Amino acid sequence: MNWANPIAKSADHKGKLSKMVMQIFRSFRIDLILHVIVTETEYILP
Repeated sequence: MNWANPIAKSADHKGKLSKMVMQIFRSFRIDLILHVIVTETEYILP
């Protein structure tokens, strides 16, 4: 690994990484909400 990378490049990489994490978290949260809704309706419905 090259430890002499410019700080700007590192910051750009961090930005991309956090964007990716946010996308994953957002889709995961939507999946979780849908799962909870389905589970709750399964309990409510006979």
